[in-house]
Amino acid sequence: MNIEQEDRGEMLSQNNTPKLVMKVPPSSKIEIDAALAALKAHKNVWASLAIQERINILDEIINDVQNVAERWINAGIEAQDLQANQYGIGEKHVMFS
Repeated sequence: MNIEQEDRGEMLSQNNTPKLVMKVPPSSKIEIDAALAALKAHKNVWASLAIQERINILDEIINDVQNVAERWINAGIEAQDLQANQYGIGEKHVMFS
């Protein structure tokens, strides 16, 4: 995906082909301010969670990332047009190890 496409709020298919799968409108200043206000209003929620609850949430996030890691790696490799043994491919795998 190139920067121009990101700025237009377009999302390409997962295999990085030029097939538009969804269009996301840019967020307005009002929407961003509202999101920031919601974050600020709930900033103490994480701190108030029991340690085991935090562990469970973080474990779920780790599992979710692992479930999509291979697709993310392949998308990064494809986006940079890297070949199988080319310098830079290892960086994609290191990010998820």
